[in-house]
Amino acid sequence: EGVILYFGTGKYLEPSDQRPGRATRRFYALWDRGFGTNTAGRTAIAGGNMLQQRITSETLREIDTDQDGTTDDFVAIRETSQELIDWGRHEGWYMNLEFRGFFGEQVVAAPLLRDGKVFLATHIPTGDECTPNQDGWFMILDARSGAMLPDTQVDLDGNGEFDDGTFSGVSGLVNSHASPTIISSGVTDVLLSQTATNPEATSQIIRSGFQDGRLTWRELEP
Repeated sequence: EGVILYFGTGKYLEPSDQRPGRATRRFYALWDRGFGTNTAGRTAIAGGNMLQQRITSETLREIDTDQDGTTDDFVAIRETSQELIDWGRHEGWYMNLEFRGFFGEQVVAAPLLRDGKVFLATHIPTGDECTPNQDGWFMILDARSGAMLPDTQVDLDGNGEFDDGTFSGVSGLVNSHASPTIISSGVTDVLLSQTATNPEATSQIIRSGFQDGRLTWRELEP
């Protein structure tokens, strides 16, 4: 009963927002049980009865973009925890947007929910008001628990296979100021984006679980 609300904290509206802050920013999934004005139902969330997932590592992963058997590039990836959620006592989950220190990472665009996964773009303020950069992470998390998914979700090397290992975030893959854009092309799901330095759209094969074909219908009587 009820709904789960997915949102991140942060804003990018004023000149002061361009300077990295030291405040803790988070991404939340809150279970609204639909209790209306029942204050006891809200107290559990206010009391901290939330599962915490954590960013556990940020490393460079070697990739072979031309599939000649030799590493020719590196991609910054992020791994996160895989804690189990207990809906008997948890009112949702959250994740602090930091790893070994706070650098102003936040969420300023709406996340995307698909096939039990939540896709989000995080934003890290860099540059200045005249030339703001788009540093941040593209993250894919289990929508139910916030855990890192057990299977590869992004085709990093572009070989058409999901064989680049597990991770939950990729640095610089999408526009950090906009919601992720995912399209389905036949049997392939593609992530589209533009960067600050390249006005042309870039694409990356991902595993979003998009179901094509008939999604709804209307029955007409003669």
